[in-house]
Amino acid sequence: MVKFVTIPKKSVKPSCATHDWKLSVSSVQNVTLVVFLVLLGIQILIRPACGADDWCYEGACGPKSWPGKCNTGNKQSPINIPTGRVKIRLKSTKLVVNRNYIIPKSYILKNNGHTVQMLFNANESSKCYLVGDGLGKSPYYFSQLHFHWGPNDRIGSEHLLSGKAYPLEMHMVHKLKKDESKIAVLAVLFYISPRDNPSLSRIVNNLGQVVNPGEPAIINPRSKISLNKLLPKRMRMFRYIGSLTTPPCTENVVWTVFQDPVPVSKRQLAAFRKLKGSNMKQMKKTFRPVQPAFTAGRKNIFFLRILSKRNTSSIFNSVFSKLRNLLN
Repeated sequence: MVKFVTIPKKSVKPSCATHDWKLSVSSVQNVTLVVFLVLLGIQILIRPACGADDWCYEGACGPKSWPGKCNTGNKQSPINIPTGRVKIRLKSTKLVVNRNYIIPKSYILKNNGHTVQMLFNANESSKCYLVGDGLGKSPYYFSQLHFHWGPNDRIGSEHLLSGKAYPLEMHMVHKLKKDESKIAVLAVLFYISPRDNPSLSRIVNNLGQVVNPGEPAIINPRSKISLNKLLPKRMRMFRYIGSLTTPPCTENVVWTVFQDPVPVSKRQLAAFRKLKGSNMKQMKKTFRPVQPAFTAGRKNIFFLRILSKRNTSSIFNSVFSKLRNLLN
């Protein structure tokens, strides 16, 4: 910052007329102004843009300063899903979560300074993909999963259901094989439980290896981890078109938000808050505020009812038994 200093008259010894003295002061002011503008321009040039890594959830680098579509798009995420205003799909739907939805023998756990991620390269051999129910016939292969949480047990989820927040939200990110710019995300909400979630423990118990950002850990679990077990048992979900919830907030995401939350204990949730962010302080708030639900670019939010993700035969048996009861 340029500091303007008033020059005492006695420090200047004008040898010219009064008119020349005023001109000299004006010249000093002009030079000072030029120096100020030059320094300001240099500061702007060397200041890093708020890009892929230079952003945060609070303060000057918070959501209001995020780049890309974050503050200009019309299909942004997350949203508060108004459960009373969604459109119910009456036709039968099939969201196929492949039953071999199991991660390979090892995976990478990474603290990227904004959240913690579980990563591995899913492909045709891993059979870890989504297909169907509006997603088309081409599979969306698993890319990574990550979490969003808050400073206490009342807030932390990015999506809200009729204004209700949850303490933790998990995003399972999938990318279309033919075009990886197209993304499908399964969002799972969590509620506080007195007991640990054993399926979540497989991840939480390793968070101590990635407390600091930037250094990934290769995890070799003793047994295979089924991603199916991280999903709710009841497949009731909301579907809408939205965006990434982090910069650049690209509007290329098909969101599936499960209505029924799954458990997480206070102990497990506390493990997430011990992780350190890019500023080397504990990450206690890692969620973006909700965006407008209904916009010019997004007219509808849908509610999907799928009875089971595991045993379709039980569905048909239940339907036929009800028909028999009606006929008898």
